[in-house]
Amino acid sequence: MDRYLELDDPRREIDEFMDIKGVYIPDNPAERVIVEDMDRACHPVRQIVPVTEDKRMVPSLGRSFLLGVSRGCSRGCRFCMSGYLYRPKRETSLPRLLDVAERGRHATGYSKVSLIGAAASDYSRIDELSSRLVDMDFMVSMPSLRIESLSAHLMDTLLEGGLKTVTVAPESTLKLRRKLNKPISDSMVFKKTEEAIKKGFRVKMYFLTGVPGESEEDLKDLTRLIRGLHEIRRGMVTFSINPLIPKPHTPLQWMEYDMRRMKRKIKLLRKLTGGVPVKFGSPLSGLIQYVLSTGGPETGKLIERASFSKVPLREWELHCSRRNPGDVLPWDNINLGLRKDFLMKEYIRMEEEKVTPWCEESGCHGCMDHCSWQEEGRLR
Repeated sequence: MDRYLELDDPRREIDEFMDIKGVYIPDNPAERVIVEDMDRACHPVRQIVPVTEDKRMVPSLGRSFLLGVSRGCSRGCRFCMSGYLYRPKRETSLPRLLDVAERGRHATGYSKVSLIGAAASDYSRIDELSSRLVDMDFMVSMPSLRIESLSAHLMDTLLEGGLKTVTVAPESTLKLRRKLNKPISDSMVFKKTEEAIKKGFRVKMYFLTGVPGESEEDLKDLTRLIRGLHEIRRGMVTFSINPLIPKPHTPLQWMEYDMRRMKRKIKLLRKLTGGVPVKFGSPLSGLIQYVLSTGGPETGKLIERASFSKVPLREWELHCSRRNPGDVLPWDNINLGLRKDFLMKEYIRMEEEKVTPWCEESGCHGCMDHCSWQEEGRLR
């Protein structure tokens, strides 16, 4: 902002921003900048929430105060862009969170708190945090929970805090979860779902289709899993199945998106899951998201045209071809600190259905050139 104010014509003098770390100037290298100390990060207190009865204008997390418990995630799910973009995980201290929550209530009048972060339920003191907030007469909610983190204590606290629905993401069958580096067992999925329902929660579940190597038999296995979860208690579990979109800076970044194949998969899943409350994502929306996610400068004119008129499907599909390892990628000049050989190694391990354990339990896998966790001795 200081540089902007110094310039007479910032648009024409855009190269003047090039020496500022974290700023991207088209066709030039850029380096990621992250907040290292979450206690010193900006935690907005005077948050704006629209006062309206128009459902289109109500925020996705409802009328609540957003509390940023952490940034980054070190689980290593291979499809998750934010999991790679924002490594390593950084947490806000418990005293800082309680202070921000109280000041936020005073400023906004809201006594409902939504805990947010790339992996908020992995917060190291999540049980204590949620208990303390409830003791302070806050209602506590979370946009989603990792199944592994869904302890009985946390569920009791969230229930006491007014939460009525828990959202989890098993993603797929165990075989394909292993490919995605999310090796949650089916028994754990059933156990946690049963526990949540017994406590009175409704459960929302998110699944993906289009996992590399996914076969028709895998889709049938997925249907059996969904039907089994549905039968725990009908009406208490709802499901969503969405196309998997390969994203930059992940081991899936070399993959294509085949919309026509995706349409066939979703058509089959609709047939197989008949009678079960399942919402399906749009293959066409998935195609457009893929192009917006992975396209280079050549997609700029396409986006501009789409803002004025309908663009034929075949023109979007022209940007969906598979990339080969070693190809120059549109995002190669953006340095996140990730090692390219690590992403390739993870791509190979995905093909081999091998799991890379969570670094917080197994030790460092060398994913980054420099990792504050490793430097601080928090990883073996």
